[in-house]
Amino acid sequence: MGNTTARGRFGWQGIEADVPTPWELSAYRGDRDSGYAALDDGVQVRFQVRWNRRGARRVHVGVMLDRYCRSLHKKTKGRAAFDRLDPGFLPARARKDREVEAFRWHAEVSVFGFAWTCHTCGRVGLAEVLFPVEEVDRPTAIRVLSSTEDHRSDGQCLWSVYDFAFLAPHTYNLQQPDFVPGRLCFRFRAPERARLTVGRWSMAAEWLKKRPLEDWSRDLVAQMQPAGRGKVEQCRVEVRGHEGWRFLIPAARRGLVRRAAVEGLVWHCTQSDKVYAVVAQGSEDGLPETVAATVQCV
Repeated sequence: MGNTTARGRFGWQGIEADVPTPWELSAYRGDRDSGYAALDDGVQVRFQVRWNRRGARRVHVGVMLDRYCRSLHKKTKGRAAFDRLDPGFLPARARKDREVEAFRWHAEVSVFGFAWTCHTCGRVGLAEVLFPVEEVDRPTAIRVLSSTEDHRSDGQCLWSVYDFAFLAPHTYNLQQPDFVPGRLCFRFRAPERARLTVGRWSMAAEWLKKRPLEDWSRDLVAQMQPAGRGKVEQCRVEVRGHEGWRFLIPAARRGLVRRAAVEGLVWHCTQSDKVYAVVAQGSEDGLPETVAATVQCV
């Protein structure tokens, strides 16, 4: 892999990094406060990152790295050769507002990585780029690691996997990702019980044979609000230059129970042959439009 390899922006639980486009999400667990994610190239893991929030307890990166080195030594039965790298391994921008220590180790694979604690958001983390021992690419490792971030300054969170990317408010926490062949679906919930769903369906021509686009709204509402109520109001719109529909079930009250409004957008991108949808319940007005404006659909 050379320096001309195309790159894309990976985003998951607030973690972002510029990675070669063949690397895709292959494992994940946890949530925004504590978790793990890995990308592979179809053969082996190439990038992995772990994170946690320190809370009131201060975490020293050096201590964290000592613990990692001991666990690595145990895991590899002493085969891993571990070295701390000079701070200049990563550019100054990668060290801004963070305590950072870079390292390298090799055993069956060759690995560059860094551990950090963020003075702004309180996250601690450890990111690694892995190579076959015969294909070590130091410039790629530096590019990926130096681009790794743990928070944004605009109040948004980037979700970007499998060539599907969008921004959602950072107050919305991922509850249930649903990734199956032909469909990606992210379901979020906010502390005030608002909900948000963002989805993409590949091979749209096949999906649309079963159900025309104007009939998708009721199914999308039912997924958000299984009990259902009232007639879905909808109108034809243009979304990012594509044919689409906007739909709404207004807020209503039955006895003591008040149901929040459900609103959404669904559109068909003919260039990519994909259908996209953004559905929100109990959220601020216009959230589907705000999220849809960030979806990369071509």
